[in-house]
Amino acid sequence: MSARDSKKKTHIIDTVLKMISEGGDHNFTTREIAAKAKVNIAAINYYFGSKDDLIKLAEEDYFRRIAEVHMASIKTGKNVEETLLNYCLRYSDFVLANPGLQRNMMSRLISDTQARPEISAALQNNVIRIKKVIKERLSHLDDKALNHISVIFLSAVFYPILLSQYESRLDIDLEYTDREKLKDYYKRLIDCILGCA
Repeated sequence: MSARDSKKKTHIIDTVLKMISEGGDHNFTTREIAAKAKVNIAAINYYFGSKDDLIKLAEEDYFRRIAEVHMASIKTGKNVEETLLNYCLRYSDFVLANPGLQRNMMSRLISDTQARPEISAALQNNVIRIKKVIKERLSHLDDKALNHISVIFLSAVFYPILLSQYESRLDIDLEYTDREKLKDYYKRLIDCILGCA
């Protein structure tokens, strides 16, 4: 595939991700995707085969991007706390740059009737990476406990995102767009996770 074709394909995928972020569902037509991406319908069929295949690739691309956030974060930090905090903040930056996308993608995962192997693998790899970092501090725990703690950590990172539209009504003093409040929340989370055992 030429660089030009690759760029066009990426642009179409980015457009679909933006549409998912804004609309929350996948009820848009191929024609709407083409119009928003400023390409013709034939380009979508040529590069992806069908709208369903395009959406599937866009979802996979989203999880690849999340994995990149994980990988970039895991390679930073002087210690476990700093590494986990960097992960949380980079993940938050990604979510804020793609408003609605995380919530809509998680909703899609929850409503899927069958697990998709490629997404299961991406999610599992995220747990493994976080577990590896946490294990540096909690090496006395067995794998089962480390898996549970890693899932608890990731859930606590995702939860505020999923409920961001209800923040003001929940009276939890956590505004996802307020970096200092978010940083304080993540520091408390990390202290709780690392101090739990």
